[in-house]
Amino acid sequence: MMLDYIDEVEDGEVDVKVDFIARHLVADLVHPDARFLVMEGRRPVAEACITKVFDERMPAAGQ
Repeated sequence: MMLDYIDEVEDGEVDVKVDFIARHLVADLVHPDARFLVMEGRRPVAEACITKVFDERMPAAGQ
């Protein structure tokens, strides 16, 4: 997963662009309100929530 920081919002929250190296493996899991952990190796460092998905850019599963 790659993060591109856009802006700090409030209370320590940030807006980021999220990209996945293996997009085809997560395509079915990425949707608005999906929650996931951001990890540094085996250590969780943040909880994240998808707020918007650009469907035209996400490949369908298996592609």
